[in-house]
Amino acid sequence: MQRSKKYRSRKKAAEIVIETEETLPVETVGVFKSRMAKKRAVDKTRKALPATPSKKVEVVEKLVLSPQRRKSLEKRGLVKSPREEKEMEALRAITSDLTSGIKHLKRNKKN
Repeated sequence: MQRSKKYRSRKKAAEIVIETEETLPVETVGVFKSRMAKKRAVDKTRKALPATPSKKVEVVEKLVLSPQRRKSLEKRGLVKSPREEKEMEALRAITSDLTSGIKHLKRNKKN
């Protein structure tokens, strides 16, 4: 009996250390009481979604893009904010300009 209590307390302490080392925000820890509760919720949601992929995508997209859920997903890093999307687009443009310039220089050196 004592060994099992000691084991559980050590295991719980190790879990707390691991949780504090993770980069996820504190609010994400403990949303569900257990993994099984989370699995049951996911399974219920899957059953409720439409069977066809295109309809499923539309429903999930509508859910994700609501303002309050979007903010939560941005905090977790699952969805990019509009500012981040603009920055990524600018960075892509810069890299494409640089690569085309480098290719142009390489072609000129060969000639």
